[in-house]
Amino acid sequence: MGAGAKAVVKDLVRRHVTKVARMTSNALALIKIKRRMIDKGYSVLNDVRRKKRLSYEMEATDDLSPGADTFVIIISVSVDVNEVNLKHGV
Repeated sequence: MGAGAKAVVKDLVRRHVTKVARMTSNALALIKIKRRMIDKGYSVLNDVRRKKRLSYEMEATDDLSPGADTFVIIISVSVDVNEVNLKHGV
């Protein structure tokens, strides 16, 4: 991933999940994050909603070359708090 990509994603997640998820749903928060990332030049590879696990996942990258790093945003829902985890994969 390009320099600063993790910081950009963390900032997007922190701002939009905390503001949006309280008012509406994590699905909408993920959609807003996805739009902002596309606006910033990232490529969203997949967008998965796992209803049974009450979580939403989105994989994205800023480099479409073969073997480039991707990152996965996972938004998990608990009773009273939204947990956001950022994982790196290849």
